[in-house]
Amino acid sequence: RHAWAEDPGLRSYGSDGFHPTQLGSVVAALTIFRVVFKEDVSDLPRRLVPTTIGLPTLDLGDNADLIYRAVEEAVAEAG
Repeated sequence: RHAWAEDPGLRSYGSDGFHPTQLGSVVAALTIFRVVFKEDVSDLPRRLVPTTIGLPTLDLGDNADLIYRAVEEAVAEAG
């Protein structure tokens, strides 16, 4: 919701309105990472390169700052 508030054009859900897009999955994973490890996601790079062979590199591009900020705001709000 925080990311959508800043950019309503972000596609977090697929055409069925239920299943997440790759971006939606990344935002969920970043939020879980933030809560479990208590690490500020803002320190992560725009391009996330996996250490496991076969997984895709995720390039958040110009949306990275917005996404990372939204994750931090959501976690802070949940308190």
